[in-house]
Amino acid sequence: VAGVAPSAICYAITSHGKPHPTHPAATAAWHVSLSHTETMTGVALCRLAEVGFDVQLVQGNRDLLGVAKRVFVDSELACLNAAGDHAESPWIRHFYTLWVAKEAWLKARGEGLSRSPKHVTLAVAGGDVRITDFAPELADEPAAWTIETWWPSPTVVAAVAARTDKASLSLTVRTVT
Repeated sequence: VAGVAPSAICYAITSHGKPHPTHPAATAAWHVSLSHTETMTGVALCRLAEVGFDVQLVQGNRDLLGVAKRVFVDSELACLNAAGDHAESPWIRHFYTLWVAKEAWLKARGEGLSRSPKHVTLAVAGGDVRITDFAPELADEPAAWTIETWWPSPTVVAAVAARTDKASLSLTVRTVT
């Protein structure tokens, strides 16, 4: 980041656990978000906007229907149910796409799961995710946000969210082994 060795960067942690580079000064303008699963770790870095990153390992043996009812709004549940039976692959894939996108957005806001995922409404069409609405108390503009999701493997899904204020988001994915 900013020509500084990763080991030389100092971080502060917000009250909700989001890291923020503080030293050296050249790194302070960068926004950072981290996530990991059992099989993958990732980081999102952005100089221009707050950024959130989430990665999830697909686990079809969990009570995903119960989770969906707790974290998704009615329109998201309707789209999810249109994807088929909750035990089938298309439903599970749709669930995880929605989930990582919501969590990435919550992380970009610096709130994580301290805010209910129901405060943002998403739509998924052809693999693209977009924000359609916010809870009234947020007074935010859906078009100001960009969310990208991708599947690095058949069992791992990732998302990055940034408040781009209608600018395009350029996503570079690098794999390090």
